[in-house]
Amino acid sequence: KEGKYKEAEALYRETLKKIKRRLGDDHPGTLTSMNHLANALYEQGKYEEAEALHRETYHNTIGNKKSKYQIHRR
Repeated sequence: KEGKYKEAEALYRETLKKIKRRLGDDHPGTLTSMNHLANALYEQGKYEEAEALHRETYHNTIGNKKSKYQIHRR
């Protein structure tokens, strides 16, 4: 099981790098990729790195007032 998460981590990192370059940091596709990578990290016990990535994802959605993809809280 861990081998698959390690494989997934490598794929998610490569995908995220390409998506960020093409779509930007706050695009929904980028944020989804960040979340997938964070989950793969978490499943491998890389909790600090996973948490940091989840926080970055949160900042780029809810906390980023400059984003054209701003999510509005009700």
